[in-house]
Amino acid sequence: MHLIDRFLKTSLVFVMPFSVLLLGCATFISHPHSGNPGDDSPYTGKKWKVPGILYPEYFFDEWPSERSLFYQGPYKLESGAHPVTDFGVLPLLEGVFLDQTEVTVGGYREFLFHISRDNQDFSELVPELPPEVDSLYQSNPPFLFHPVIGVNREQAEAYCAWRGEAVNVLIRQEVTEGSTRWLEEGQIMRVRMRLPREAEWELAAAG
Repeated sequence: MHLIDRFLKTSLVFVMPFSVLLLGCATFISHPHSGNPGDDSPYTGKKWKVPGILYPEYFFDEWPSERSLFYQGPYKLESGAHPVTDFGVLPLLEGVFLDQTEVTVGGYREFLFHISRDNQDFSELVPELPPEVDSLYQSNPPFLFHPVIGVNREQAEAYCAWRGEAVNVLIRQEVTEGSTRWLEEGQIMRVRMRLPREAEWELAAAG
């Protein structure tokens, strides 16, 4: 279960990674990797070990441990700094968090999987890539947690809107089941995701 907004500069059509900004609250768990993607999505908390999101190979074999060499350990907030969630984000401003990494191939595949079931414009959300790039990178299991490429601004904004609502569904479900971590002064917290603004990127880059 994870969320947030990513790297988009002005109006370029991407063959570049993009990032997501989370407006709300946040927390952290051990990050999955190509060798062990886990049962639940690290971006929304939804079950994602299903055909159409993960690759068929994940249902039969474990990838060798060297597949995780590109993984870097998760950032940790100081204990008690913010309500505990499961989103891999970094604090930026009060109530504003930036995704720890660019939006990944796996995260965008999850988005396309769920959108494809109820959206007539599904094809417009698929990144435009040469077939050889798609087969060698975007559709290649070892790159599941690498940055997604070929995403334009409209697609990135659609991803942000979908992911924010997916996380809010999870929040409501947890509160219904008795969790209090999403409650503040009796009110249920909500998150909103969008792309970072230029000033926010500069702030993040400054550390």
